[in-house]
Amino acid sequence: MLTYDQAISALTYNPATGMLTWNSSPNTRIVPGRTAGSKGTNGYIRIKMGGKTYLAHRVAWLIHRGNWPDGQIDHVDGCRQNNAIANLRDSTPSQNQHNQALRKTNKSGVKGVSWNPDSRKWHVQVTLNRKVHNGGHYECLAEATTVAATLRDRLHGDFARHD
Repeated sequence: MLTYDQAISALTYNPATGMLTWNSSPNTRIVPGRTAGSKGTNGYIRIKMGGKTYLAHRVAWLIHRGNWPDGQIDHVDGCRQNNAIANLRDSTPSQNQHNQALRKTNKSGVKGVSWNPDSRKWHVQVTLNRKVHNGGHYECLAEATTVAATLRDRLHGDFARHD
């Protein structure tokens, strides 16, 4: 596991931009001063050091805070490449899931809102800690949207996401 001392010896972190750059060359392909890491298939920036691969946002946290995060790192704005310290927060897996973007399979276009063909109304439900919280049925999508946002705010707090 990468230590704080190893990280600050090898890398410089700019907390405003989230950019990590190499201080030294761990191998012949690395040039000091150049941006560290590359974008992986999942959209996160990965950095290889000492035969191991680390996620750049976790390394940024280590360098800025002096220790590894307790849980997962959530990107506040949902952008996996934005590793500015203001965009990173320590989270539980559940909190990290609350901040997910709208799923591609969502047909209403609103998180927590689905069409119920039996009642012929929009149904609102939000999950917290594996418990489904029912927000009711609504004829108007706009009303269901407002109720869903209010329910997410109440249940998910700072991790509620509305886009």
